[in-house]
Amino acid sequence: KGVGKQFLDRLFQRLSALPSVVAAGAVNTRPVEGGDPGMSIDSNSGPHSSGTSTPPWAGWRIVSPGYFRAAGLTLVRGRVFDENDKPVWEDDGKPQGPRRVILSERLAKLIFGGDDPVGKHVALWKGQSNLEAEVVGVMADSRERGLTAEPALTVYLPYGKNALPSEFIVHTRGNPLALAPAVRSIVSSLDPNVPIGDVRSFEQVVQRSIVPQFFNTVLL
Repeated sequence: KGVGKQFLDRLFQRLSALPSVVAAGAVNTRPVEGGDPGMSIDSNSGPHSSGTSTPPWAGWRIVSPGYFRAAGLTLVRGRVFDENDKPVWEDDGKPQGPRRVILSERLAKLIFGGDDPVGKHVALWKGQSNLEAEVVGVMADSRERGLTAEPALTVYLPYGKNALPSEFIVHTRGNPLALAPAVRSIVSSLDPNVPIGDVRSFEQVVQRSIVPQFFNTVLL
């Protein structure tokens, strides 16, 4: 936390140059076991497209462009973020460019039914701020809230200077924990004041998320 976009971009560039790294990215909330900040979201025109009296409630994630590949998520339609996609929040009072988001597949179907959502617009935090954003992609569903939960309704937001993620994901060709010393070395060379903690494989993240269910089963 507390690092800037320039640092993150240099970090991803250095990580991607390592032979054992397939992809590297970042997100504001760790998948499976992280927090769950949410928003109301719906089409920005007409009645609630979901067919209910209230708009859908979806978790939101701030991600770097490389996050989707690093996390193993599949693009269903449209595109992923690029450097032209800016944070949805205002940038120090400067005019805000077009806002763009990516929706999880289940959320896209809930809002737009069988219509192609790419190119259509949604209202973010509907009823609170109603920030309008264009949908540029649809991502395959994932179990953001754990293996025992239903696939999450998720809105992906692009990162930037005023919207920085703090959790890093690296997809490797071998043992991911064997890469930890190299990652620490790269971070230290970029900024020795930036600490790295809680380095774990994704298998360890998943295993820790199901400890309560495992304990209850053993107890039973």
